[in-house]
Amino acid sequence: MAQGIHARAYGALRGAMALACGALLVLATGCSRPADEQALRDAIEAMQAAAEERDASALIDHLAGNFAGEGGLDRDRLRRMLVVQFMRNQRVGVTLGPIETRIEGERAEARFTAVLTGFENGLLPVRADGYRIVTGWRIEDGRWVMERASWE
Repeated sequence: MAQGIHARAYGALRGAMALACGALLVLATGCSRPADEQALRDAIEAMQAAAEERDASALIDHLAGNFAGEGGLDRDRLRRMLVVQFMRNQRVGVTLGPIETRIEGERAEARFTAVLTGFENGLLPVRADGYRIVTGWRIEDGRWVMERASWE
């Protein structure tokens, strides 16, 4: 029983990490205003930099206050999960597949695949998982923030 709970928690942790990091390099391809596309890219690049620096607080800063993820995941729980993941991995890598985005006014959605890798020592990853991720964004106080995410 405890092992099953651990496996689910570990899966949620890895999914949460992929979710947070997966939104890092959106290459907008939908129809929208260029300024909106650039602002969304800037937010995602900032999240990528935070993940590469293993800075959970900086990454979480790009989530809406009412962020909602898989299984009731909120900002605080995601922050705690990221801290644990960053402690487990000396380095974290994120490789994104093709990304579809749609921006409508002050809301956006991005769908993509992501492979999350974790490195303890050396050049080869010790962990790697792939995810299909859907993220929802909104403009809040003049900047893009992620308000929801799901993954499988």
